[in-house]
Amino acid sequence: MTRARRLFAVALTFALALAVFAATRGGERAAAGPPSVAAPSLRPDADPDASLRRLQAAVRSGAPREAELAAAYIQKARESGDPSFITRANGVLRRALARGPEAPAELAEAATLAAERHDFRDAERLARRARALAPDSIGALPILVDALVELGRYREAERTLQRLVDLKPNLSSYARVS
Repeated sequence: MTRARRLFAVALTFALALAVFAATRGGERAAAGPPSVAAPSLRPDADPDASLRRLQAAVRSGAPREAELAAAYIQKARESGDPSFITRANGVLRRALARGPEAPAELAEAATLAAERHDFRDAERLARRARALAPDSIGALPILVDALVELGRYREAERTLQRLVDLKPNLSSYARVS
C-alpha cells in the first residue's frame, strides 16, 4: 500500500470516528476544542455552571479537586470566550502547586493552561514533570504531544503520540494523529 493510500485510509478513519462521536456525544463538546486533561465528567445535559459551583464549594471545603476545578474553568473559557476563567484557573493551580506536594493532575492542567497561553516551552516542562511523577499515567501525554508539535520537534512528538495511541486509542489521540 502506498503512502498516499495509507494517509487516505487514516484520514477516512478519523472522519468516520469524528462522525460517530458527533452523532453519539454531541457536536457542541467537539467544537469546544480538545478536552482538558482532568476534565470533569459532565453529562452533555448537565448544567456546567452548577458543576462549576459544586467544584468551587468542594475546593473551598478543602477537598483536593483543584485540577478538576481548573479544567472546568479552562473549558468554560473555551466555551464562553471569557478570559477571566483562564485567570481563575491560573490562580487555583498556582495556589495548589505552591501548597505542595506537586500532583500530576495539577501539573498536567498547568501544562494545559500554558498551552492555552501559547507558552509551549512551559507546557512541555510542566507535562514532563507530571509524567515524571506518574509515569504510568497518560494524563499529560496529549498536552506533551501538542507542545512538541508547536515547538517543531516532530520526531519526538511522533514517538510520544504513538505511545498515546497505543495506550489510549480514542478520539483525542486520533485527532492528534491527523
